[in-house]
Amino acid sequence: VSASAGADLLFAEALLAKNCKLHLILPFDRRQTLSNCFPGTPGPWVERFQTVLEKAHRVKELETTRIPPGPSASQATAPPATPDDTSLHFAYANQVMLGLARLRSTASGLRLQPILVWDEADRAAPTPGGTGDFAALCARLGLEPTILPPCPKPAA
Repeated sequence: VSASAGADLLFAEALLAKNCKLHLILPFDRRQTLSNCFPGTPGPWVERFQTVLEKAHRVKELETTRIPPGPSASQATAPPATPDDTSLHFAYANQVMLGLARLRSTASGLRLQPILVWDEADRAAPTPGGTGDFAALCARLGLEPTILPPCPKPAA
């Protein structure tokens, strides 16, 4: 599970509330993840992020200086990421997260079922590292994620 503001954190909190072992994959070290995932985000999301980190069974901070070269799942339709583009780090985190989940499910004898909160707006041209890119990676691996549409925003 990732830990960005919104559905990622809500899902992580729900797992913790059910006493599940939460394994987090961060695209950067904690400090850099905080600055990249929560720039200008109001305090409550940052506090929730810190709480989830404290309660997680395991937190994997990816070594971003050694990202292997290669296309993201959606690079055939999206422009290539520039070296300073954080989307490359998120695409790498998606690959690591799905790879570890596949290993754990195989070792446990369980079927892996990805779950996405996704509006599918970027299905045709997914942003590297985004939810659409994760969905494309699942498809490439023969996995069919359960897609939950996000709740509509309340009218102003």
